[in-house]
Amino acid sequence: MSPSPSQDAIGLVVGNRYRLVASIGIGPSTRVYLADDVRLRRRVAVKLLVESLIDEPGFVSRFGAEMAAASALRHPHIVMVHDWGVDDAPFVVSEYLTGGSLRRLADRGVTLTPAQALQVALAAARALAYAHERGVVHRALHPANVMFTDDGRLEITDFGLARAHAEAASTRPMGAAVAAGRYASPEQARGSDLDGRADVYALGLVVIEAVSGRAPFPADTALATLMARIDRAPEIPDELGALAGPIARATTVDVAERLDAPGLVTALMAVADQFDEPGPLPLVDESPAVESGPDEAAAPTEDITLLVAPGHTNEPDTDLAARERGGGGDSGQDAPTVEVAGSSPAPDPAPPLVPGPRGDRAGRAGALASAAARPGPGVTEPVDGRPARSMPSGSLPAGSHADPAHADAAHADPASDDEPDDADARRARRNHRRWRVAWAVLAVVIVLGGGAVAFLVVQAQRTPTHAVPSVDGLNPTAAQRRLEALGFDVQTRHVRRDGTTAGQVLGVDPATGERVAEGDRVTLTVSAGQTLVTVPSDLVGATESTANSRLSGLGLVVGTPRGQYSEDVESGHVIGTEPDVGHKVEKGSPVAVVVSKGPRPRIVPDVAGMSPDEAEAALRNIGLVPNVTTRLDARVDKGGLIGLDPAPGTSVARGATVTVVVSAGLLVAVPGLDGVSTVAEAIARLQDAGLVANNLSGSGSLSGTPVAFDPPAGTMVAKGSPVNIVVR
Repeated sequence: MSPSPSQDAIGLVVGNRYRLVASIGIGPSTRVYLADDVRLRRRVAVKLLVESLIDEPGFVSRFGAEMAAASALRHPHIVMVHDWGVDDAPFVVSEYLTGGSLRRLADRGVTLTPAQALQVALAAARALAYAHERGVVHRALHPANVMFTDDGRLEITDFGLARAHAEAASTRPMGAAVAAGRYASPEQARGSDLDGRADVYALGLVVIEAVSGRAPFPADTALATLMARIDRAPEIPDELGALAGPIARATTVDVAERLDAPGLVTALMAVADQFDEPGPLPLVDESPAVESGPDEAAAPTEDITLLVAPGHTNEPDTDLAARERGGGGDSGQDAPTVEVAGSSPAPDPAPPLVPGPRGDRAGRAGALASAAARPGPGVTEPVDGRPARSMPSGSLPAGSHADPAHADAAHADPASDDEPDDADARRARRNHRRWRVAWAVLAVVIVLGGGAVAFLVVQAQRTPTHAVPSVDGLNPTAAQRRLEALGFDVQTRHVRRDGTTAGQVLGVDPATGERVAEGDRVTLTVSAGQTLVTVPSDLVGATESTANSRLSGLGLVVGTPRGQYSEDVESGHVIGTEPDVGHKVEKGSPVAVVVSKGPRPRIVPDVAGMSPDEAEAALRNIGLVPNVTTRLDARVDKGGLIGLDPAPGTSVARGATVTVVVSAGLLVAVPGLDGVSTVAEAIARLQDAGLVANNLSGSGSLSGTPVAFDPPAGTMVAKGSPVNIVVR
C-alpha cells in the first residue's frame, strides 16, 4: 500500500514490491523515498503523489498515459522511469540518483562557471530535443528536476508529471505552482497552448540562475512573478559571457522567434570553442545513511537485506538483457550490492557483475571465470529453509576453502572460540573434501591436457572483442547506444568540417569493421557544424554589389538586404551587416548587408510666432536652406513673418530650399470722396486711411474741388503709399 505523502511511510511496501527505506525529498505535492526493489534487488527512487489526486476525474487514466510516454524515453540525460501505479496514492518508480540537483547547488550558494553552464545546457537541451521529437513536453522544468548521477552526468526528472497534474489544479498545492511558475514561459503565464519551446525558455532561466545566482523576474507573489514575463524578456547577466546570445534567443517573449531545443543545441555548439575546459561540478553524495533495522525481519521480504555499496552493481543478468534491448537502464546509476541474510560479509567489495552503459565487461568476464573455477566457496547452503544463493564473485570470506593453504588452518584448533557448530563443521568438511577431489582432477587434467587446458583458460579469461559497427546515417545518441551496446567506452569528439551539419555523425575511430575489446575506447566524431568565418569589417562603405560578392567568396549566403537611412554613408553603399561585422558565423550561414538610403527626410518645422531670423535658424538646424522673400499682406506688419513655402509638416530631402516669406507691409483701400468738397478735406481723408497725399492733378488749383483719387477709390495699396488728388 501507499500512504499519503504527508505520512511517515518508512518501512511500507509500495506496489507489493518497493520497500520505502528513507525519505530523500519533500515537495509541495510529492514526497520522494529511497526504496528497495525487492524483486530485482536494487535501489530505486519512489515518488508518492498526494492521494487526493485519485479522486480527480480522469486523473488515473491521464496519469497512466503520461507515465507510459515518460517510461518510453531512453536517453542518457533523462532519468529512467522503471514503474508506476496507484495504491492509496499514485506513485512513480525511477532510477536512484545521488549527485544532487541544480537546486541543491544553488541552496549551498554555488554558482556555475559559463563553461560548466554550457555543459549543463547542452546536456539538458539534447534531452529536451529527444523528448520533443517524441511528442513529450516537460512543462515544469526547474532546477530541482535537473539532477546528477554520482559521476556528474546530468539527468532530467519528472517528465509527464506536469501534464498529468494539468487538469487537477484544484488539488495541486500552491507551492508547486510557485516552484514551476518561476521558470514558466510567457505563453504558460497567459494560459496559451504550449510546445517544446516552453521547455527551452525554462531551461534558459535555469541557466541564468545557475550562473548568476539570481532567478529572473524576482517578485513577492506567484502572480507577480508570472505577470512580469508576459511582455518582456529576462535580463541577461554579464556573467554568462558568450552564452548570452544563445540564452537570449532561448528566452524571447515571442514564441515564433524563440529557439527550439535542436536550435539551442546548435547555438550552444557554435559558441563552445570560446570556452576553456570546464572544471568538475561541485557535487556531493546526497544518499541518505541507511541501516538495516532489527524489525526488518518481520517484513514480507526478509530473505534479503539490501545495502548500498556506492560504485558497485549487482543486478541479475536478466536486467542486463533488458538494458541492452532497450538501450536504457539505470543510465549510470549504481545499484546496491545484495547480501544474503545470514552470510558472512565480504572483506573486499565485489567487482560489478552487470556493467552500466560503459561498464568494465572485462572485469565481469574475469569475475565469472574466477567463480566458475572455484565453485565450492561461492555457494551457501539453504538458510532457514530458503534456497541457497551465490555470493558475489570476489567476496569470499577470509579462510575460505578456495585457498588450499587455508583449508587446514580453518579446522586446526577444535577448541577454538571460532569453532563452528556440528552442522557447520560437517558442511565445512564436506566442502573441504570436494575441493581436494577437484584439485586432484585438475592435476590429472593438467598432466594429460597441459597446453590445451592452458589455452582454454586463457581464452576463457580473454576480454571479448567486437567489430566496430557502422554508424552512418545515425544521430549521435543512436550511434553512441549502438557502440555502448557492445561494451565499448564511447567518447564523443566534436569537430567543425565544411559540408556537414551540426549533429551529423562523421565516423568512428577505430574505423568501422575493426575489432575492439569490450571496455576499450571508441571515439565517435560528430560535426559541430562547418568552419567559422569572420564577417569582414571592410564591407562598410562598399557598394551593395561589391559587399555581396565578397560575402559569397567567403562561403556565406547573401541574405536579403535591408535599407536604412544614414547621415554619413552615401545612398546605395553599405552601412553594416547582420550579424555585425567582426562576428564569427558558420560557413553557409546567411549574412545580410544593411544599405544606406541616404539621409533621413526632413519635416518642414512649424515657425508660428517666430521672427524671420528665428525661422531661418530653425531651418538651418535640421539641414534645410532658407530663402527670404517679401510680399504685402493685409494682416502682417511690415517685416513680420508671413510663413514658409513648402508649408510646415511637409517632408523634404536634407538640403532642400525652403522660402521664408516676410511681410512688405499692410494693404489698405484708397478711400472715396463722399462728402469731401475741398482739397484740405481730401488730404485729411487720405491721412485717416494711412495714406499720403502726393500731387494735385487736373486744374491743379488748391481752391479746386476734389473729384477723384489716383489710384481710384477701393484700390488696395500698401499702407503709407502716396495717392494723387484729382481736382477741377
